[in-house]
Amino acid sequence: MKTFTYNIKPRTNEETPEQYYRRIKAYLPNIPHEVVSQWLYDHFSCIKQRYSWLDLGSLRFTSERWKTEDILSKVTAWNEIAVENWKKAFLTSQGFQSSRLGSYMISEGTWPVPPIIFNNTIDIRMPDGSPIAEWELIEGHHRLAYLRAIDISDDWEVCAEHPLWILTIR
Repeated sequence: MKTFTYNIKPRTNEETPEQYYRRIKAYLPNIPHEVVSQWLYDHFSCIKQRYSWLDLGSLRFTSERWKTEDILSKVTAWNEIAVENWKKAFLTSQGFQSSRLGSYMISEGTWPVPPIIFNNTIDIRMPDGSPIAEWELIEGHHRLAYLRAIDISDDWEVCAEHPLWILTIR
């Protein structure tokens, strides 16, 4: 990984997400503040494990709004089993529904922070040759699970559109 160096590893015990962003923005000026906080800062070890082959400096992020039906029909999580398990848990567990994320999504009908979706319409594959979905969820598995649950429930209303961060490789 070209830009995964010691310099961009979060020092979570020493710095806040804001301090982290200020420290690494010179290395990765193409990555928006919100994406740095929710993806690099919060999930660095997962990124390093699954996406270490990406050149972070070549990534482009755009903010888009998609209709619920487009998200539900096009976006595929790289870990669909986990998403489906969290969806089932959300539908049946008061604990999931009353969590900070669950409560927010029930009351607002959308997520508090846009998930990150990889635009893979050019059919890039993992280094081992395994496929990547055309619109692959990179970050936001709980949010996608809860959206799927809220959408099929008669108890809650889902918004017609939702914000997303779309990641493309330049």
